[in-house]
Amino acid sequence: MIKKPYSHVEMQSDFLGQFDLAKALLVFKAAQPVGGFFDIFLAGESIDIPAIIAKGVLAKGFDDIKIAKLDDAHISIQSRNHQMGPIIPHMKGAFQFLKESSPSAFANLTYWGADPTVTGRFRYPTNPHLMLAMYKKFWDKDHSYPGITSPIHNYNIEQEIDMTVDGNRYTAAKGNDDDAANEFSLSEQNTQLRNNKWAPCLIDLLKIYHFLKAYYGGNTQKMRKAGFIILQTPPTHKKQKSKALQLGHVGIHGAIIGSIAYNPNDFAIILIPGTDIEGEAITFPAHSAMAIAPGMSRFIFKNPDALRIAEMTVMIRKTAKK
Repeated sequence: MIKKPYSHVEMQSDFLGQFDLAKALLVFKAAQPVGGFFDIFLAGESIDIPAIIAKGVLAKGFDDIKIAKLDDAHISIQSRNHQMGPIIPHMKGAFQFLKESSPSAFANLTYWGADPTVTGRFRYPTNPHLMLAMYKKFWDKDHSYPGITSPIHNYNIEQEIDMTVDGNRYTAAKGNDDDAANEFSLSEQNTQLRNNKWAPCLIDLLKIYHFLKAYYGGNTQKMRKAGFIILQTPPTHKKQKSKALQLGHVGIHGAIIGSIAYNPNDFAIILIPGTDIEGEAITFPAHSAMAIAPGMSRFIFKNPDALRIAEMTVMIRKTAKK
């Protein structure tokens, strides 16, 4: 006997999918009897689907800017990496030459921007921004020598390295790096603007999702007609309700990136990405929903209230059964 695939209903976790869902729900509503069960539910919850779509149009404007700025940032990064390509090996080669030519003055390489270990190895940052800062110190030190007195002058001639050309490459790379940082920042700002505009709509969509799922008893065909996603594989995640005692905190592990978290409390709670309780805090407003952003697969849920227990709901990965 062939086993039927497991199917289950999910709500779209990304903004564009949720926006399309709102439009599908408007079509679904039009197909229902006027004053029927769906109209009664929407009226009781003061949910206006056309108003959700109107806010979605505004939110999509922010989303379009977010995507454009993210694309710009990636282009800037590609340009930065292209300019950095030749100059970093030149710097590393010069460090090695200086080390071998003056073993007794090895510690002085720190003035060139190098980061040597006690065993004589060089450490290099993996962050391009920090690597550029190291190169700038190296270039400045070379140019601090008058005329042709720099210790690497003859080495550069032998290696056919032109420090003026490399300096121009550094300047271009630094400009690209600054542009990328600014473009990432603008992308994040517009992501936040989009989320702020869409947040109340998302709450309403979640209410509709839970209502229809309960009303139809999880009937996947009827839920599909309403615009929801039907998957033919077992769910790899589950909804977890967490509680934090007064002024307490709990750690959340395995949160699904892009999934929706919900704060049902009458007061704001605090989320701190990562596992450091002293990390940057994110305020999660009362009775609101938010998408779990990259970097928050692990976070701390903190209750700032001294009198009440706090709750929150979030989707987490299912652990394999042993």
